[in-house]
Amino acid sequence: FFYGDALEVTTKELRFNPSLYDGKKVAFEGVITRNYNNSVYIESYDEETESSYGISVYYGYSLSGSGLEILQVGNRVRIVGTMQYYASGDIYQISGLKYREMKKDDPGNIRLLEKGVSVEPRVITPEELNKGNVEVIVEDEVKSLKYSESLLGTMVKVDGISVDDVYVTTNEESSSFGAMTLTCTKDGETITIRTLPLYDGGELMTERDFLGFVIDVIGVVDTYEGSVQIRVFNIDDITVY
Repeated sequence: FFYGDALEVTTKELRFNPSLYDGKKVAFEGVITRNYNNSVYIESYDEETESSYGISVYYGYSLSGSGLEILQVGNRVRIVGTMQYYASGDIYQISGLKYREMKKDDPGNIRLLEKGVSVEPRVITPEELNKGNVEVIVEDEVKSLKYSESLLGTMVKVDGISVDDVYVTTNEESSSFGAMTLTCTKDGETITIRTLPLYDGGELMTERDFLGFVIDVIGVVDTYEGSVQIRVFNIDDITVY
């Protein structure tokens, strides 16, 4: 691991050169879009490419109340932590965050920069998610990446997709009881939507609430067992027609 001063980077650099920073302490700025399961998703806008790039940040159980207050959705923050490959999730993430209440100016602290920042999800199509590619210049070098990989950790919106199949986690002892995997299609392209347990008026939603309907979805792009999916965190991010 790299224990020296943090390397100042951007989320774009982390997304296009993840292995370069593996095991190293990095610092960057971004806006928190979602907070779930001791992790937050952070993204920032790159003016050169007119795109946003994101990454997940695992904060675990080590932060104090003040530190947790910094990691609220809508906050623009400075993150300092270690880049690592999380094998179970098949993703790179940031971990090892700290916040010293008695040493607020510690350069190793996470830091709140601004509150109430909204992030508009990027509108994409299933075809772009499945087949698109993107090239950007990072440190004077042209990097090529699948469009779906460039979107990892960022908010996207997909409109007008048909729900053709629904798998529901029915094991009541599972922490994901009630979570759903929706297999959806549009224009001959298939994409996967993964939801947390969703509630409507206090009632847990099931397969019958989505199967056969057309939906608009807002979520974060991530992966499961090597396949790209869009993760939805609350019912407000799904519109059913």
